Amino acid sequence: MAPEGLQFGRYVLLDRIAAGGMGEVYVGLQTGIGEFSRPVAVKLLLPHLSEDQKIISMFLREARLAAQMTHANIAQVYDVGFEHERYFIAMELVRGVSLSKLISGLKGAGRQVSTELLVYVARSLCDGLHVAHEQRGPDGTPLGVVHRDVTPHNLLVSIDGAVKLTDFGIARVAEGDHLSKPGEVMGKLGYLAPEQLLGEVIDRRVDLFAAGATLFHLAALEKPFDTPTGQVLDPRRLPRAPLRVFRPDLPRPLVDAIERAMNIDPQARFATARDFRLALPEVSPNQDELLGRLVTEVCSAALIDLEKKTERATRPHGTAAITRATPQQRKVAAPVPVVESSASISLGAARPSRWPLALGGLGLVVGLVALGLTLRGPAPADEPVAVPVVAPVAAPVAAPVPVPAPVAAPPEVLPSPRPSLPRGEGDRPLAKAIVSIDASPWGQVWLDGKPLGDTPLAELRIAAGEHQLKVSNPETGKNNSQRLTLKPGERRTVRVDLR
Repeated sequence: MAPEGLQFGRYVLLDRIAAGGMGEVYVGLQTGIGEFSRPVAVKLLLPHLSEDQKIISMFLREARLAAQMTHANIAQVYDVGFEHERYFIAMELVRGVSLSKLISGLKGAGRQVSTELLVYVARSLCDGLHVAHEQRGPDGTPLGVVHRDVTPHNLLVSIDGAVKLTDFGIARVAEGDHLSKPGEVMGKLGYLAPEQLLGEVIDRRVDLFAAGATLFHLAALEKPFDTPTGQVLDPRRLPRAPLRVFRPDLPRPLVDAIERAMNIDPQARFATARDFRLALPEVSPNQDELLGRLVTEVCSAALIDLEKKTERATRPHGTAAITRATPQQRKVAAPVPVVESSASISLGAARPSRWPLALGGLGLVVGLVALGLTLRGPAPADEPVAVPVVAPVAAPVAAPVPVPAPVAAPPEVLPSPRPSLPRGEGDRPLAKAIVSIDASPWGQVWLDGKPLGDTPLAELRIAAGEHQLKVSNPETGKNNSQRLTLKPGERRTVRVDLR
């Protein structure tokens, strides 16, 4: 079933903007009485996971936790539901990119973030974390929330200069957390605190370590930790070089605060995110405006693509073009659209255990996904999506347009036919197969020598025939190369072990 154009609770799905091993994200349009409408991000759990109770529990807990956190530095969750045999979360649509995308843009442009902007991002991140850590239950008891995946992929920066923490898909709650096993490591390796890597008991200080590593990455434009090829990441590792070596221009109090947050000894770190924030220098006004300008300058291609995909939800009279699909229409709807792209977006996937953790983030990006969101980088890429176009009903137009033949009663609006497949020799449609790729703990994927991004990659639409697949993990130094022989219409999942 293709979700575009269907009503999911109070939301109509428009363009798909992210897809990963566990879910997909759409631009949605929330409608209401009095011509009320607003664009949102709608994250859907993939259909085949709708009976996996652990995945469902993580998905719903993410919605439950994030919905309680109303703060400018946390991407807002509006709603959660179950429609058309799919679980979904409706979230704030952030017009911007992930911090990882901004870092890549800065590096590509040969630019650095200024001291004041670095401080502004740091203070915003600490504020968001403080709200998450201080959450209380209905009876006032502290929940003991630990995000466990604070990374540049899960921090969104908007064209308005907002900084928003997102993706609570693998967050831990002190009481009643039955979703992670003792000793199980969750999160992205390059940002994990030593005690988290060792599978020891953790608390909010692992998030402070990850926040410090994220800010180090933003300041230096290099990941703080370098793992030699073929070696396991050392839990007691030190940064490849002190931050002051990369950025000698930064003020000492700022460098000291980031390095304290990244101390290998939890006792030597800040006790709370509020303490981390108080240790940061003051910042002058209007930094939000300067950050928004920077995002616009170095990430213009990603922003243009996102704006194209949100335009349908913001154009005048947009609500008139949406029609609730009937049960008959749902039965004949085409399969979920798949990606033909040089990269794919994984939704908040956490390393090293990818498949059970790729819910959130959707990246990011969800709140949304910084094009390539989340929802997680470096996968963000432009994704061509076949979108049903529905004729407006009695909407004013500036010029004559084709109209359907008169009918005795208002017709039910069906999605328009999808574009035909590309043509090959003899003007015949090129046969396609659908492939999903995953690796443990994770991997970078190349197909026929062309990079596709990081695992998990879901439902890639690939020409049938012979292909050379390579999956590599630079942290473990392991590689897997194999030849794929795909038949027309075949669906295949490829999993490789790179531990």
